[in-house]
Amino acid sequence: MGLAERRAVKNYSESDYPKVKAKIDAVAGFDVPFDIAWDTLTEDDSAHLLENSIPKVYFNPILEAFREIAIDDMGKEALADGVKSVVVRWTGEKKISFEDGVLTIDHSPISNIDYWERRRDEIQEALEDSL
Repeated sequence: MGLAERRAVKNYSESDYPKVKAKIDAVAGFDVPFDIAWDTLTEDDSAHLLENSIPKVYFNPILEAFREIAIDDMGKEALADGVKSVVVRWTGEKKISFEDGVLTIDHSPISNIDYWERRRDEIQEALEDSL
């Protein structure tokens, strides 16, 4: 990751992430623990994409999936009881899973950026199947 990419990720993590984290917590009804591998959320020559791609690839789908699940007290309780942490990273293995209370979003930060609804649906399905 080059300097421009590191700056873009740092900027998002410090200015935009706290806002979206607060929205996720409000929707879920509890302080959702996140484990974010910020240094993996980029690829070479992607700095110009990251401000737009990081929220669309990772955080908007999580927020909207949680919103769909937490439409009532039963959903909020299921999230609070079942979700122990959310892992966000890019290891090269595209995967969305929910196992042992850990929701994992492992996805390229610059691939299929505008298909966030598909990721939302995958997250929601993974959660609802196990909550």
